[in-house]
Amino acid sequence: MTIKSIFLAATITCAASASHAASVSATLTNEGAAPGASGTTMFRADLTGLGLSEIAAITVTDSNSGVGGSPGAYSGFDLDAIFLDVDGDATTVGDQYYASGFTFSAGTLRAGGLASNTTGPTNGSASANSVDEAFATLDTFDAIFFGAGSLTLGDGGELTALFDPEILVGPSLYLFVGEVGLGSGESLAASITVADVAPAVPLPAPALMLLSGLGAMAFGKRRKAKAKAA
Repeated sequence: MTIKSIFLAATITCAASASHAASVSATLTNEGAAPGASGTTMFRADLTGLGLSEIAAITVTDSNSGVGGSPGAYSGFDLDAIFLDVDGDATTVGDQYYASGFTFSAGTLRAGGLASNTTGPTNGSASANSVDEAFATLDTFDAIFFGAGSLTLGDGGELTALFDPEILVGPSLYLFVGEVGLGSGESLAASITVADVAPAVPLPAPALMLLSGLGAMAFGKRRKAKAKAA
């Protein structure tokens, strides 16, 4: 599996494998206010020339600095949108690729502040491990301050956008990410990882308990069968 990490401080770190890693520099441009969302800063990264032939997952991880966003349900990185674009122009939507699904792990919340507008702990989340996609609308720049159109990660939280089928990397392919707010804030501290293989999705605790119980039952049956044979 090949993984590329893009840091919003305009550095790309490439990990070709567990045994070999290389670092290269690249320019990650701040495009200013995003179209359609005057309160969102839009960032763009060129994904060509990184050694990837396809994109299967993009992960945004909050820096866990404890200063980004606002207290409460808005702690950490506030993600307005994340998508791939062929021509690098965010206003032409016909060549854009949007995530087929998301995995999410909410970070911690700082004391005080506003409560979430959704059922999860952070604004835009449905639970600590899922996104309210109808509310967060991560395929377009449309965030409203302390309202709809974005997902807050929480301090140390993480979101992975999954692309199934994988998106081929042609002569031109760009990543667009929007951060709610026009200051530097958390945008220079969060990190983005682009991978050609989707990460394994961990089983929920009830499923793990069920598998463990089935395994114990099978082991018990084998012991009884051996005892009868003896």
